Amino acid sequence: MIGALNKWSRFLDRLSLGYFLYRKTRRARRLPFEVTIEVTNHCNLRCRMCARSALKRDKGFVDLHLVSKVAEEVKDEDVLVVLSGWGEPLLHPKIGEIINILKGKGVEVVLFTNATLLNEVISRDLIKSGLDAIIFSFDGASKETYERLRVGASFDITCTNIINFIKLKRVEGKRKPYTIIQLVVSKDNLAEVNQFREKWTGIVDLVSISPFSSVSGHVNEDLSPINLKYGLIEPCPWLWISTWITWDGKVIPCCKDLNAETVLGRVGEERLTNIWNGEKYQRLRGEMAQGNYEMLPYVCQKCDQMTSRYLVSKLSLVDMARRTIRFLSSSPLHFYLKELTRLNYQTLKMLMEHRRQ
Repeated sequence: MIGALNKWSRFLDRLSLGYFLYRKTRRARRLPFEVTIEVTNHCNLRCRMCARSALKRDKGFVDLHLVSKVAEEVKDEDVLVVLSGWGEPLLHPKIGEIINILKGKGVEVVLFTNATLLNEVISRDLIKSGLDAIIFSFDGASKETYERLRVGASFDITCTNIINFIKLKRVEGKRKPYTIIQLVVSKDNLAEVNQFREKWTGIVDLVSISPFSSVSGHVNEDLSPINLKYGLIEPCPWLWISTWITWDGKVIPCCKDLNAETVLGRVGEERLTNIWNGEKYQRLRGEMAQGNYEMLPYVCQKCDQMTSRYLVSKLSLVDMARRTIRFLSSSPLHFYLKELTRLNYQTLKMLMEHRRQ
């Protein structure tokens, strides 16, 4: 009886996401669909298209106690936890324990990495941890382009690390983690997109091509292969879907808030559920829904997510119903992967239209 009630409650909670998104209410579902935890903002590379050069806040590593608090809150919810941040997660000396804490509570987990530190020991730990998906950030098909963009990395070593990881997963007889390799399109690697897709198709589970972002003006827009600014189109959906937690527990709207200028609460001082539908979050959603963009934080006003006709479009009731049905029939991870595939399609379509011009 209790199990049936829990399933019904979860179904209604999922259904509410579509309503909140379409109606753009000040409140959202009980918890975000996606929670990103910044593992660290330390990094071993100096990538050209990264905003870390503008990072002004203190640097550090997420505490296991903070991870445990998040895991405890989301353990019985439809929530995907993404381990990422403005740094390299594998630099955290306890990255394996972080994943174990989350997986011990039954949470689906995705990890981003530049794969430069992905040796055999770390690979075995990640595969055995039950990690659900791993995204390799790898922005070039050739040694010259990759090493020009990812300063401090070796093309040959990183390729070997990724391939060895996949081989080890097969040897261990594991289906997980799902493997994704991601290229962020810039002027420097635009000519290598097709070569990149051909190189990795059949090796990883998904080849993802993602659009360039200026990170609200923190990255030189001259690196963008095309002009993404077309005027404001539609309120940003992420305020109703996801949240971002810095390594020291600050809750901010998304990764674009590089220096945590819009703090909506702190994990450890109050529950995430209270922060997510608290006064600050509701006020932010209200200004966004009403189109009061001049009242929004600077990072929102400068965000190319809201100004690109390729990345965001007005959703009809039919479109929203389709996406809600897809969400209802998928686990958080599968929905995340479907949305990643959709973004991949949109980015390739954007590039094809640009070439025709």
